[in-house]
Amino acid sequence: MAKKSEIIGEYIVTIDDNDSVSVSRIYKSTMAALKEIAEANGIEVQKTWTTQHLGRLLLSQFCNGDKEGTIGEYTIEREANNRINVIRTYSTTMDGLREAAKVARYDEDPKENGWNTQNFGRHLVNYVQTLKN
Repeated sequence: MAKKSEIIGEYIVTIDDNDSVSVSRIYKSTMAALKEIAEANGIEVQKTWTTQHLGRLLLSQFCNGDKEGTIGEYTIEREANNRINVIRTYSTTMDGLREAAKVARYDEDPKENGWNTQNFGRHLVNYVQTLKN
């Protein structure tokens, strides 16, 4: 269960009860996420392809045509109405925290401060929560 969670632009930073930190990204542009997946896997995206077409292609090629599957850090889901959703869960949490920090304009350097992922995540979430108050 999450002790704290904060939405920072497209990023969700979660601090669990055991103080572990995770970062997920829910893309505003599903096509941009699908292109990232395709390009990382050597697929050249055609300009005429729609989000639904590319989503189905990736699910077909990498997930046995299932309606939901995981390709690397990305989870793709095809809803009953064929809408495609993509969520990226960072395997290297520090990378996700750095991206979220840029969006939040949080310029503390975790290396300079000697922070690990837990410290950085906690400081970033507290910073964003302070801005809201």
